Amino acid sequence: MCRKVCGVSPKHFLRYELSVIVISVGLTCTEQNFVTKAGAQRAAAEHGLIVVAPDTSPRGCGIEGEDDSYDFGSGAGFYVDSTEDKWKSNYRMYSYVTKELPEIINSNFPVLTDQCSIFGH
Repeated sequence: MCRKVCGVSPKHFLRYELSVIVISVGLTCTEQNFVTKAGAQRAAAEHGLIVVAPDTSPRGCGIEGEDDSYDFGSGAGFYVDSTEDKWKSNYRMYSYVTKELPEIINSNFPVLTDQCSIFGH
């Protein structure tokens, strides 16, 4: 799910550990809403920040009913781990945002692990 990392200036990326900002775009959006509309890449590069804009919504899991409503299933960004058998193997967004995503970021990029922030709408 972590498809986009943007806003890292090569001069910063190669020399320093950087602070991380993760933007979560919420219900019915993809990471592209932020990446194409916010213009944050330039500011992040100027200030030496890593901006991560993951798609935090499960998509294309092949579960019956996942595309029946815009606010539930595919594209619905609720940050909880599902407990229902039908959903629980794919819809684990709390674990993704609080555990899996930070591990991916920390193991693949030169980050200051104590300087990571998550924000969104």
